[in-house]
Amino acid sequence: MALVTKIMLGLIILAGGGGIFLGLSIPDKVEEMKTQRDKFKKSSSDFQTKAGEAEQKVATAEENLSNLQKEMDTANNATQKAKTDLQLATQAKAQAEAAQATAEGNLGGAIQAKNDAESKLAGAQQDASDWETKYNQAIATANRAGGGGKELKEWKALTFKGKPISAAEVKVILAAKEKAEAVPAKTGKVTKLNAAFGLIHINLGAKYSRVGQKYTVRRGTQLIGLLTVVRISEEEAICKLDKANSPGVPQVGDGVK
Repeated sequence: MALVTKIMLGLIILAGGGGIFLGLSIPDKVEEMKTQRDKFKKSSSDFQTKAGEAEQKVATAEENLSNLQKEMDTANNATQKAKTDLQLATQAKAQAEAAQATAEGNLGGAIQAKNDAESKLAGAQQDASDWETKYNQAIATANRAGGGGKELKEWKALTFKGKPISAAEVKVILAAKEKAEAVPAKTGKVTKLNAAFGLIHINLGAKYSRVGQKYTVRRGTQLIGLLTVVRISEEEAICKLDKANSPGVPQVGDGVK
């Protein structure tokens, strides 16, 4: 027997006849209380569900906020690095411009010095040429005199630009002229390859080479090829490779002799 039924019977017995109506109304109250309880449980469950959802949203929002803060920190760091890089680049540019200005100034001075040296050399060469002319004239006069007599005395008393000179002085002038006109030593190198036409450029120009001249190309001590000059300019010679007798192919930087 159910508990509720037992309670109703007990009440009926205690209350007598009047208790019948009271006993009959109790189940309705109990059912109503059960309904209220169930509603409360459901409301509590719904509240807990909503509270959990709200907590999840709060956690998601906090995570999003944290990620946004990280992104902002990364962006700030990138901005700071960009500023630093820009400052370094600006400094490097200023240094490069200063170096360029210095180099241009040095180049201007070097060009001026070169021009001055060339002017002095031209003057010295002209003086040497004048001395050589005088010397040749003196030799001719001495030869005609047979090495003695009045002409030889005149030769010994030669003057140049109003100043007396001796044979020894003439020799010194001629030696200076030969030295000034001497071609300085230069190390030959391959400077350019023209594969389309099979031509090889070397840095030995008209002062050092001539059309038809032959050269050997070496890489260290190893023989690479044989060249023949086919064209020449002031600064370089253009050569043809003797493929039949060349064990290798020349490269830029190989030695030429």
